[in-house]
Amino acid sequence: MNRSFSPKNKKVIFFDLNNTLIDHHRSFKVSFLEALDEFTSRWDPDANNWEPKKVYTNYMKELKNAKQDKRKYYLPRNKLQHHCLQQALKPYPLDVNLSFSEHFFNTIQENRPRNVQLFPDVLPPLATLSNKYKLAIISNGRKNDYDHLNIKEYIPEDRVFTSKMFGHHKPHPTIFKNALKKMDLSPEQSVMVGNSWKNDVCGALDIGMDAIWIVRKPRKGSRRRADKNGVTYIQSLKQLVSVFEI
Repeated sequence: MNRSFSPKNKKVIFFDLNNTLIDHHRSFKVSFLEALDEFTSRWDPDANNWEPKKVYTNYMKELKNAKQDKRKYYLPRNKLQHHCLQQALKPYPLDVNLSFSEHFFNTIQENRPRNVQLFPDVLPPLATLSNKYKLAIISNGRKNDYDHLNIKEYIPEDRVFTSKMFGHHKPHPTIFKNALKKMDLSPEQSVMVGNSWKNDVCGALDIGMDAIWIVRKPRKGSRRRADKNGVTYIQSLKQLVSVFEI
């Protein structure tokens, strides 16, 4: 871990939401399995060796394969999802037509907010950091996701800033500048923590904020890119405690 700034003058730590605090894949999995249970409740799964987790795994495999197949990757989203779900449920006596698939994924979308899952490394560092710094969120996601998270003790609602509030998405400078204005702080007093190089890191750097890039699954050249651009690089939010010398 490298640190590219001094924490002494920092007053606030901004966090991205999706894939920084919220584990998008785990959240989707919970909602997928819940929808699967709802849509298969009318038949007896025991007689057909029903394995919901295997269905999810096969769906994700099909989706990964489809993204590598240009003919399938450029399908409309609803047809791509339909193809993958159809293949995942092929061993079972279900009529997986396009209408079934669309209804299935609409149900996932409706249930997702209450199924949002935090990464396991989120709460301990938030609890520690909140004793010394103000914590806040700058997100392109929906505030509805925040409403279902158990983090209001550390990040109050009035410190949650979304693209919908300001009419611009990260990395546009407007969302960062307005968040700072609302908190009456300068860029130099702030740090942005996020997983997106473009949206979180570049967006913050462009207005004079320091940035911390979290890369939970290291990619080739990611650390070199961070070092080259003077950006602090971490692989777990637990490392923030050391970064801020607490």
